[in-house]
Amino acid sequence: MLPSRWDAVNIVVTLFVHGTFAALGCFVMAATWQTAAVNLSVQGVGIVLGFWLGVFLVPMSRKQRQDLSSAAKVVTAFLSGWALSKLDPLATRLVTESVVASELATFRTAAFLCSGLMQALLISLMGWYRVRPMPDFEEGRAEQG
Repeated sequence: MLPSRWDAVNIVVTLFVHGTFAALGCFVMAATWQTAAVNLSVQGVGIVLGFWLGVFLVPMSRKQRQDLSSAAKVVTAFLSGWALSKLDPLATRLVTESVVASELATFRTAAFLCSGLMQALLISLMGWYRVRPMPDFEEGRAEQG
């Protein structure tokens, strides 16, 4: 099945964002190849996590929806407990002290967040507005619709 025009526009915009941050990370923000590699790695992790966030937001089948709902409970418990306890001292420090992040750290944060959110948006929109690629199977028969 060929992608629709809407999917093609989403793919082009997402690739443009990824390419822009990759070019900036390699040629503008990096003084060495090691720094460029770290910049691309941070962006790559953002893309992968964004993909999984998009899949999580728009499951493709009933089975996937059930599996992801049980995984969501585990992730929610983790985020509300351990991760929040680790982020609280950092947030308190950022609010109480005048901490200025370096340009490179700010760029890496922006690349991670923008790449991840663009990838999640792409996967979500393709899931919401496309025909499902996999039919739901129930008792050995594919559902129609």
